[in-house]
Amino acid sequence: DFEMTQNSYDQAQYNLENLLLTQKGERPFQPDFGSNLRKICFEQIDANLPETIEEEIRTTVEDWLPYITLNDIQTLTNDGDVNRIYVKIKYSTTLDSFKENTITVAFNAIT
Repeated sequence: DFEMTQNSYDQAQYNLENLLLTQKGERPFQPDFGSNLRKICFEQIDANLPETIEEEIRTTVEDWLPYITLNDIQTLTNDGDVNRIYVKIKYSTTLDSFKENTITVAFNAIT
C-alpha cells in the first residue's frame, strides 16, 4: 500500500510530509505527534497567518525531526481557490547540509 523509499533523502521527505499532514491527536498512543496546520490554516485569516504557520512548522519539526533543518517557509495561496493554502518548505538534512530539498504541502478546507 505504501511506496518504498530508495534512500535516506526520500525517507526524510516522506517523514516531513507525514508529520505535517498528521493532525495532533490523530495517531493512537502518540497524541502529540503531528501538527495543528489544518486547524490553523482555516481559522479566520489575518495578517499573522504566515508567521503562525511558520512557527507551528518550526516547533513541530524541532520536536519530532531534529535531523531536518528548515531553511525557508512560504505560505502561498491561489487567488482562484480560496479553500486551499500551500506551504512551500525548503529544507536540508544532517546527511548533507548543502543539499537543499523543497516540498509543497496543500491544505484544503474540505478535507
